[in-house]
Amino acid sequence: MAIYSLTHRAISEALVRAKTRGVEIELIVDPFSVKARSPLVRIAAVGIPIYVWDPYFDLLKRKNRL
Repeated sequence: MAIYSLTHRAISEALVRAKTRGVEIELIVDPFSVKARSPLVRIAAVGIPIYVWDPYFDLLKRKNRL
């Protein structure tokens, strides 16, 4: 799942419940979603892989290839 600004606890709890049912889940989130009080803490605690997309890193990689 790719999501921008994951802050809604009901969404994160639904993902946790799906994981406990055996659904394979991976998340791609934006840097804003990564903060101390984020629902991502609970998601990571159950072993769901979380990847942070950094648009600035992608731009730097492209610039260095030109």
